[in-house]
Amino acid sequence: MQSYHKGTQLQRSALVLNYSGDFLEAYNRLKAGGPEFYFAQRYTVDSACRLKDRFEDVTIVDCKSDHVHETRLDNGILVIGLGLTGVVKDSEIVKRIRRLNPTHIFLRFVHLGVLYWAIKKCKNVFVISPTSIVERSSLKGWVRKKLFLWLLNSKPIQCISVYGIDASKTFAKLGVKPSKIVPHDYFYFEEKVIYEPKPLPDQSVTKLVFIGYLTEPKGIADVISAVDTLNKQGVDVRLSIVGKGSGTRYQDLVTSLKLDDKIHFAGMLENDKLEDYIRQHDALLVPSHHSYPEGFPIVISHALRARVPVLASDHPMFRNVLIHKETALVSKAGDASSIAENILLLRSDKEFYRKATENAPEVLKNLRLPVQVGEVFDAAFNGPDGEKFLKSYSLAEYDYDAP
Repeated sequence: MQSYHKGTQLQRSALVLNYSGDFLEAYNRLKAGGPEFYFAQRYTVDSACRLKDRFEDVTIVDCKSDHVHETRLDNGILVIGLGLTGVVKDSEIVKRIRRLNPTHIFLRFVHLGVLYWAIKKCKNVFVISPTSIVERSSLKGWVRKKLFLWLLNSKPIQCISVYGIDASKTFAKLGVKPSKIVPHDYFYFEEKVIYEPKPLPDQSVTKLVFIGYLTEPKGIADVISAVDTLNKQGVDVRLSIVGKGSGTRYQDLVTSLKLDDKIHFAGMLENDKLEDYIRQHDALLVPSHHSYPEGFPIVISHALRARVPVLASDHPMFRNVLIHKETALVSKAGDASSIAENILLLRSDKEFYRKATENAPEVLKNLRLPVQVGEVFDAAFNGPDGEKFLKSYSLAEYDYDAP
């Protein structure tokens, strides 16, 4: 991996804005030798910490955090938790951060109000988006699109680096200049996949797993409804749910449907145990609604490595990779009956199951991109060499269908 921070003149201050997460907790846990709870979490934390090599002051802000704090790490980085919860208005975020005066901003989420604040605050803004951008077909959506386009193409925005090639295309479709967009990947171990293709399991019980943030647009309620429908029909389906969010809402739903013996909430799981855990199930469920701005969920890569088939929605970010009855079983987003139909298909289609598990390594290989998110941090605001590197991997250099 290339490095761009050596010999660069120190800048005054950098601000990294995260929408959610707990950087302080992650830094302390990983420093103490604790486990990663997300893929490449250590790599991502280290990438952010390397900013201290190039900036005199570095501040990292978590907007949605479990508690309010300002903590100076042993490496000199200031970490701020705003303690915001639930659905957070941009105005509330700006109110809490307006006292900060960075010369350079790394914005790790794309919200109109915060984006506007950033380009007014300083002349050097770098957007690193983990998600696609969703267009809405309404007058309000049209106005929103025009505002985003004006802001993202403005001079202070030096570059927009987006996770995944298809998510990057959504920014180009919006009208952002392709030369300004850099698709990135997350650091991924390229060692040999250790699992053998998995045969279609015993059909008497079907074991499924959902891994992700528990929120309505991720489709978790649709999955629970599908499991409920099938069990009422005498089809024994078990569901494991890994993740957090929404308090006890979905646990209460499961209890009300009398599914406590069929659906298990596993909480958070250490990252290095994730693939073995997925392997214990017959399929991974990724039922995201179109309204959820997916990039391309890393958990799908975990399932491909574990050689476990994916039951996904027809989310636009999945369509070029997850092909129905070829690389996945694809349901209509937000449709519990469609999910139930594919669960039944999973139980009976031996040819699909064989093909999906045999071809998983090739599908995984085709997902990888040449630029890692850590390289984006290293190249950003780092003079001609950094600019040259990013432009050489911009969307303008890819062979892709124009919007």
